[in-house]
Amino acid sequence: MKKFLLGVIFFSLIGSPLSYAAKESDVAHFHGEGTVTSVDPVYSRITIEHLPIKGFSSGNATSFVVSSPALLKKISTSDLVSFDIEDTNGDAQIVKIERTGQALPKENGLPLGRAAQDVLEGAGAVVKTVASPIAPVSEVANATTDATTNATGSVLSDGKTDGMTKF
Repeated sequence: MKKFLLGVIFFSLIGSPLSYAAKESDVAHFHGEGTVTSVDPVYSRITIEHLPIKGFSSGNATSFVVSSPALLKKISTSDLVSFDIEDTNGDAQIVKIERTGQALPKENGLPLGRAAQDVLEGAGAVVKTVASPIAPVSEVANATTDATTNATGSVLSDGKTDGMTKF
């Protein structure tokens, strides 16, 4: 019984580092290519818009941790890159990255100059409307009285009886 117990303890102590070493060597390697959308050397992170990476990720923008901040020294936004990923038990990080080119600038909406001009023209129209002079109350009252008198006066002063009965 003692020998059995010692054997179990011996194999559990010897076996667990071996199983840990086996798990540690279970590192998956992936390769990807894409366009850098942001670089954060302070937190050793880079965001890359990439094509699908077989066995790792579908095509989208992914934020990765890099194994060393030195990898980000020659990389900037809009760079085309080729990169290698190591995934150890779900902890993926870029271990190698190299710049392969520069992405073409994207046309997003209006150019800045035209957009600024549109805003200024719109603001000018609003200011023009708000700042236009307001007619004095006496002019508005006189114009209203004149319009009313002219409309009813012609009906009342018409000598025909049909005009008077209709009124």
